[in-house]
Amino acid sequence: MDTQQHIQEAKSKIIWGEKPESVKQFLMQCEGINELQADGLIKTFISERNNHARGVAVQKIVTGSLLLLIPISYLCVGYFFLRVIHFKILAITLIPGVYGLLKLLEGIVLILKPNSRIEE
Repeated sequence: MDTQQHIQEAKSKIIWGEKPESVKQFLMQCEGINELQADGLIKTFISERNNHARGVAVQKIVTGSLLLLIPISYLCVGYFFLRVIHFKILAITLIPGVYGLLKLLEGIVLILKPNSRIEE
């Protein structure tokens, strides 16, 4: 394996959540990489992983917020304009609302702790 393949393999290991110490040992097996270079590469890979996690988190927060607006908007329109709230329709709108709330909370947790997990 040449140096570029080692670096690419190390990057994929960091992205998949392997411990930085084991990735550092893997990088140092390659002849062209010393300890300082390995540390710098690992920091770069972790930063890229955290940036990706933040992007996924923002996407989940936006999706969750929009889905959460469905039952809220029905309640507002039904109460203020129609003066009637049909509970069957409200129950139907609560399904995407609850799913949106879960996505919103998942995105907030992912922003607060980006190393927890990434699904996408």
